Amino acid sequence: MLTTQDNGQTVPCLPIICNTINMEQYAETQQELTLNDIKEIEKEFGVDIPQDMKAHYLQNNGGFPPYNRIKADKYILSIDGFIPLKYGICNISKLSADYQKSGLLFANMLPFANDEGGNIYLIDLDHNRLYGSIYLWFSESDDTYIDNMLYVCDSFAHFISSMFEDN
Repeated sequence: MLTTQDNGQTVPCLPIICNTINMEQYAETQQELTLNDIKEIEKEFGVDIPQDMKAHYLQNNGGFPPYNRIKADKYILSIDGFIPLKYGICNISKLSADYQKSGLLFANMLPFANDEGGNIYLIDLDHNRLYGSIYLWFSESDDTYIDNMLYVCDSFAHFISSMFEDN
């Protein structure tokens, strides 16, 4: 297993995350993150971010991937961009605060990306549910958010590895 170093701390880095999708391939990423930045986000939201997601965000803080599709368990979905964890005009903290003001709370779920239609990908960070699972929330529905989500896959690493370019 590969590792990444950050101020003397080692983070496991899955080969699929470290080798397949490099920072140079993402467009318009935000300032590089440190482990301390990620710890601040975990503290702010009261969650534990999975190692595969940490490894990805240490390389790519938001931005647009070189792929536009995701092969989910049952569907082919679109991917537009990743939301920066920190820094930038629209990072996860700012986006979550906007949702909260509008009365929408994602209990222990963190928004991290969006599709081409403006729908939001969320990672479930509740250890009492399917921790690390990825869902797509359809933002234009009148249903409550929990009734308006599609299960995508079982982990962030699976999500990243399932991206592909559809010409």
